[in-house]
Amino acid sequence: NESEVRILASDISPSAIIAAQQNAAEAGVDDSIEFSVLPFNRCQAPEKHGIIIMNPPYGERIGEKEELRKIYKELSVFYKENPSWSLYLVTSDKEFESLFSVRPADRRRKLYNGRIEICYYQYYGAKPEKLEKPE
Repeated sequence: NESEVRILASDISPSAIIAAQQNAAEAGVDDSIEFSVLPFNRCQAPEKHGIIIMNPPYGERIGEKEELRKIYKELSVFYKENPSWSLYLVTSDKEFESLFSVRPADRRRKLYNGRIEICYYQYYGAKPEKLEKPE
């Protein structure tokens, strides 16, 4: 008994979506992913349970910090409205957890992307209830 998995991929950059589509095609999984040019604040939770995997900009360039903080706020709103979703995120922003303001991460790991120190945060959503198997 296989369950259907829906993968939705979005980015505000059309060129990032094109690159992701090309990578998915090369990996042979392009028919399993719905791509869209869409900012995070317009993303909807189409299912009760799901997983968000996010690699937002690191905010290293001038003016990006404010935009990054806006993304964190939008992410907080989404997560508060959808507590059964899980979130996996990497960022170099050491203030992420306090800015996300939902709750402390369930797990976090320090990593390096080249010379940039980043942190990988895991927030686990409520687990789906198991369906009883027919006898």
